[in-house]
Amino acid sequence: MQRDVRTLALNILASIGLRKSYPFKAYQDPLAASPKSSEAVDEANTYRDSLQKVLDNCIALMIFPYRYLTLSWVPKSFQEIGKASLTFKQHMQKMIGDETETVRQTKTGSGGLMTGFFHALEVNKREVEAKVPFSEKKGLSLDEVFGNLFATDQLPADKWDYKVIYPQLKRCRAVMLETLRLFPPIMAILKWTKDTPQVLQIGEQVLQIPKDVGTVPSLYAIQTHPDYWPEPLRWLPKQWIENPAASPESVGDEKLMVPNKPIYFPWSAGPMACPGQKLSEVEFAATIAYLLKPHRLFAKQEPGETEQATLERVKRVTFDVNQEMLLRMQNADRVRVICSNDAVTCIQDLVSPSKCGIGTKI
Repeated sequence: MQRDVRTLALNILASIGLRKSYPFKAYQDPLAASPKSSEAVDEANTYRDSLQKVLDNCIALMIFPYRYLTLSWVPKSFQEIGKASLTFKQHMQKMIGDETETVRQTKTGSGGLMTGFFHALEVNKREVEAKVPFSEKKGLSLDEVFGNLFATDQLPADKWDYKVIYPQLKRCRAVMLETLRLFPPIMAILKWTKDTPQVLQIGEQVLQIPKDVGTVPSLYAIQTHPDYWPEPLRWLPKQWIENPAASPESVGDEKLMVPNKPIYFPWSAGPMACPGQKLSEVEFAATIAYLLKPHRLFAKQEPGETEQATLERVKRVTFDVNQEMLLRMQNADRVRVICSNDAVTCIQDLVSPSKCGIGTKI
């Protein structure tokens, strides 16, 4: 499941950001392909594998330029990161070339992120020719495009009307907010005071942090503090809905609670907050809505396992996490998820999900 979710996320990024569509292939599905489809699968696999390697090792790539990681004397694991970066850059160069041709033919481009990057590259070319000082540059070089690929709030239009649909997905967004409260991708964020001291008021105590001092606020400690969260260690998406609907007809009148920034900031906060926050919010809510509108998910019961035992196993796996580059479940594959498209039947049987004949409701 973990690999399949990763594949889905990378395919979404490619589609909304780069206007590249790839067929979804589950991790354990056999690959049946003609020469033509085999070529498409090879492209999809190399794209996804290289992007995943880049995302998994973005800290190393921030420290060491990828061109140095391919040198023969560096450790093999670092060489693999460098090769993945070069492979992904080649994919991006091809996409920019395709976008250039699209702009020449249509004058407007595909409408994805590549259109914006194409124009940024054109501005950079003119600035290089005019010898514009670095501090006054507005364009992006190819390497800068590579570094800013998904750090954006641009949301290309698609089949769903964002302005109409997204505000209605309150419960999907509540699931996202609560999941990030208990499982922030990064457990702590490094902040600096820079050139001037900073004064903090903590209750009756006043603290002065000297200039040029780093601090590391713990997101997990703040977002699970009992003074701010009634049941801090329980996953409760409903606490983000201020006026829960009494009936299905009144769901549209529900209001989503606005996160309180001093006690909730999984995307960080201030000038250095994550620039891809809006993209990630919309991606999550739209994906959940699109998948679960016609389907229901169930945890597959192991032989001889009761429904309660299955739920307990799901909880253990969910909370068994490890902080590597990002927070991840260590043994996500211990839970198999079954998807049913018989949504009407399963909605009727939510009290006794086993009647759907597939497993335990999650």
